[in-house]
Amino acid sequence: MFYTVASLVAWGAALLTYESCWVLPLVAAILAKPRMQKTLLQKLGRYWGLAILFVGYLAARVVANGGVMGSYEGANFLQFNAGVLTGNFFKLAIMGFVAYTDSPWALQAGFFVAFGVLVFLFCRCFSTWVFKLVSCFLILLLPYLSLGIDTHGTEGERFLYLPSVFAVLCTVGLLGRLKKRYMLYGSVGFMAVLYAVQLYIAAVNYRFAGKLVQQTLIAMACAPVGRNITMEGLPKSQHGALIFASGLRDGQLFYATDPEKIDLVKIKSWRYELNPLQAPYKTVMLHAQPGMATVRFVFTDTALLIYR
Repeated sequence: MFYTVASLVAWGAALLTYESCWVLPLVAAILAKPRMQKTLLQKLGRYWGLAILFVGYLAARVVANGGVMGSYEGANFLQFNAGVLTGNFFKLAIMGFVAYTDSPWALQAGFFVAFGVLVFLFCRCFSTWVFKLVSCFLILLLPYLSLGIDTHGTEGERFLYLPSVFAVLCTVGLLGRLKKRYMLYGSVGFMAVLYAVQLYIAAVNYRFAGKLVQQTLIAMACAPVGRNITMEGLPKSQHGALIFASGLRDGQLFYATDPEKIDLVKIKSWRYELNPLQAPYKTVMLHAQPGMATVRFVFTDTALLIYR
């Protein structure tokens, strides 16, 4: 009884966090070892409790949000775009093990070699527990099929947090099947270097994105009072590292010396996400064009041009 109540409490808490937990009962059912001393009625009672709690949660979402899922995160589910959902499934599965496509070609090649080794070991060393881990990994991708993943950057990697747990378990378990020590150590070392390089590249992109955000907000705070600001080519991300996808207004308020007198900002255009900026990125102050009533912020490849 204690474990039943504890599982229901944990399940309820998970439902209040993120949609990725919706498939956890199925994952638990795959991994669980049925105990012969448990009666069928006790098992059904536990699963019925999870199901009732889940149905109640969905009903609450409908009342509060007007539907089970919104148009942003569930558009392809609601419209049943089978082609998009299938494509996203394979992209998510592959991106659980390899780098994004804007990484250096040598790094991409290394990841695909490592992925090929894992596929080979899976086919050669097939067992029930490996099949269970792979099944759990694939099942945990299902809540993200509508959104998909950004294969040109790291933005969508947040969708792989929970599935990556089973990706790591699969990797460790399969590499553990290598009998010869030099093959085991070589494979582990090779993959460790790959992921370390990938982490370094992602860290550089995120540091660059953060500096650009700070640089832009400081320039906005120093703009002449009483003149509105127009943004041209405002960048959304740098190889998936978010820059101004949202939060521009909040950042403006944070840096403003007098929040009640800040200028209005109009975004005239966005920069194409697959067109990254170049470092070092500088700020260039220019004289305003005759008759211009606003301060222009123009984002180019190498510099932020401010006409004031």
